[in-house]
Amino acid sequence: MKKLLIILIVSCCYLTVNAQRTLDTSWHGHWQGKLNIYNAKGEVQQQIPMQLNIQPVNGSDTLTWQLVYNTKDVRNYTLYSDTTKKQLLIDEHNGILLAAALYNNRLVSWFQVEGGMLQSTYTKTGNTLTMEIMYSSLTQKLVSGGSNNIPKVIAFPINSYQFASLSRIP
Repeated sequence: MKKLLIILIVSCCYLTVNAQRTLDTSWHGHWQGKLNIYNAKGEVQQQIPMQLNIQPVNGSDTLTWQLVYNTKDVRNYTLYSDTTKKQLLIDEHNGILLAAALYNNRLVSWFQVEGGMLQSTYTKTGNTLTMEIMYSSLTQKLVSGGSNNIPKVIAFPINSYQFASLSRIP
């Protein structure tokens, strides 16, 4: 079991080093669809229109990353490559920077905020871009293992899940 855990950790480190550093131009454009917000029971609590606008900045690897919820809530972010740290960063323009990693067609960010962990994943397949956000509270956890050469494992139930399927628009 310990060997399996070590292999998993080494594999994750290898993948991090070999993650892509920029989004290809097929991600650029205007995307729109519906965002479904689910509760912990898996029930849709809310459905709202959503847009994602991704545009290059002055021919560089930097991109505007604009999220629009319900046509009124506009969030202007920037996605860029930090070459010194060899990672992608999402700048929320309020003092918050989020590390992100790109693996093939999937952009993933994982961070802690206000007592919880949040993972956001954007996946591009053809003319469809999906967004998934999972949130887990750090106070609600399931602890198991930890004896007889079995590693201690802490699992965090998902409290909220969001999913949007976005289509490219002209």
